[in-house]
Formats: sequence, structure tokens, C-alpha cells
Amino acid sequence: MAKTHSLPLAFVISLVVLLPGCGQTSVVSVTEAAGPIPFPAIPSDGTPLVLKAGVYTCPAVIPTGAHIVGRGSVAPPELVGDIHFAPFTTTGAVPAVRISCSSNLVLQNVADVQISGVIFDFNNAAGMVMDGVIYSRFEMSIVDATVALTTLSGYL
Repeated sequence: MAKTHSLPLAFVISLVVLLPGCGQTSVVSVTEAAGPIPFPAIPSDGTPLVLKAGVYTCPAVIPTGAHIVGRGSVAPPELVGDIHFAPFTTTGAVPAVRISCSSNLVLQNVADVQISGVIFDFNNAAGMVMDGVIYSRFEMSIVDATVALTTLSGYL
């Protein structure tokens, strides 16, 4: 009798091992970053690239159709901690997705770009330039930029 129960039990265990990947959405996910890690490849087919809290290097290019979603606050900790900017206190650390750039990040002739939940930190060395960006949405912060957010043409 024990052998008849072992087969269904083995089948259930196999399903538990094999099925966790089934039924997942096509979201590209990155494990929590402990320090500056290379920015992952950005899908250009609209598949969201989900970034966990941490510090990432700057992407070389953001292509048409890129959807970058950060799992963090768009209010940089240095602003939240400034009582003149945000006169309230927080309890505990606020997660942030910080993208550290040392040169200009240029979005040129792209469409359907969506970036949310991230902080672009230009380390007082550069800034973000948007040239010909259309049908796009941005919910992000830009800090320590020497070049203000510049839009040369197009419609956001």
C-alpha cells in the first residue's frame, strides 16, 4: 500500500519542482543589487525590465520600446532627509533604484519608452538629453546633473 502512495507523491514533488517557472509573465527581473552592477540588457519589445533596490551602472543606450521599472522611491534619500524640502520623517530605509551615470545619457529618436521608479544620479558630471522622444512616459528623478533635463524636439 505504501508503494501506491509513493508514485502520486513523487508526481506532486516533480510538479512543485518543475512548475514554478510556468505561468510567469515575461518580466525580466534582476536580483537585489549590493553595489554598482552592470546595467542589464534592456528588452526593446515592451517586456518590462524590473530592477530591485540597489545601485546600477548607466545603460549605454535606451532603445525604442524600453520599459524600465524600478522597485523603489523616486524621491532620492538626500531630498527626503532634507527638512527644508520634505519636512517629515521616515521610519526605516526607503528602497531606491539608483542608476549612476558619469556621462550624458542621450535618448535620441525613440518612442514608447517608459521609465518609472528610478533615480538617475549623474554624479555632477553629466545629465540627460532627450532628442526626438515621442509617446513616452517618465516617472523618475534626476540628481546631481550638470546638464538640466534637456528636450531638443519631440513630445513626451
